[in-house]
Parts: sequence; structure tokens; C-alpha cells
Amino acid sequence: MRRYTMYNQRSHCPPWIQWEKYVEGRKIFIDDFIEYNGYAYTTVFDRRVIHIVNVNGDDIRYEVSTNYRDNDFIVVEEYADILNKEKELGWWYTSQSDVHVFLSEKTRVMVMLPITPTVKKIYEEIKSKCRVRYNSMWHKGGILKKASYRIIPLTKFNGLYTVYKKSKVIS
Repeated sequence: MRRYTMYNQRSHCPPWIQWEKYVEGRKIFIDDFIEYNGYAYTTVFDRRVIHIVNVNGDDIRYEVSTNYRDNDFIVVEEYADILNKEKELGWWYTSQSDVHVFLSEKTRVMVMLPITPTVKKIYEEIKSKCRVRYNSMWHKGGILKKASYRIIPLTKFNGLYTVYKKSKVIS
């Protein structure tokens, strides 16, 4: 039996991020993937997004986002803050995970994309073709912040991701 440790990254949580969504996403991930497949795990809280770390020798970490909309697109946060002189990189560049899970709360479908050098290279090659979008501004510690993201077609990563739903692997 594999043993996992779950990390919950919560270093910054602006108003537009509903913490309840991450709690629900974590619950779906645990119920439908970890427990359904019989993996043991422990939970550790330290930052905003969820990590699952396999402590059985493989050391596979999963980070979960609850922004998948069942539409064959993923949302990639490039910058967590674009307003200050030194832009704060988003999770795409700072994540310690091996696999990013884009989860739909509505259908409980999970798109699992391994964050490999190949995936990073593809993203760098195609990101200029995907429009930069911006979240609303928020205050953190008296400082005004604003994040940027891109919506990327999953077809750009064909053959590199898995679509999972409890009881079956879709693709």
C-alpha cells in the first residue's frame, strides 16, 4: 500500500480565491482518487494549494486546482502579483509538484498533467498564442496586488495528461 502526505499551500489567499473551494477540491481529490484507490495519506497544512507527496519511495507530489470547467482548457497562473516592481511568479513557475491536477467540482473530473521539462517547454513555446488575462485587484498586507493567467487548450499537451474520474480513467 502506498503512503501519501498531503500539503495544503496557503501562503496567499486573496478574496477572489474562495478557501471553501480548495477545501471541497481537497475532499473530492481524497475521496475520489486517494481513498478510492486505497492509498494511505496524512495531511499537512502550509500554503494555499494542495500537495500530495508519496512517501513510499516514489516521492510523487500532486497539486490540485479547482478551476477546471470540463471544457478542454486549463488555467495557468503565471504571476501571483504583476503590480509591484518585482513580479511575484505564479504557481506555474513556483510549484514543487510533480503532477498538477485540474479538478472540476461539478463533475469531479480530474485532468492530471505531469509537470515535466517537456510540458514546461511546450508551455513556453505556446503561451504567446494564448491571451494574458487578469484577476481583480486585492490588498495583502496593505499592498495592492493583481494576478495574471492564461487559458491553455489541453490539445497542446496531447499524450501528456490523463483525465481521471472515480472508477475509470477517461483518457
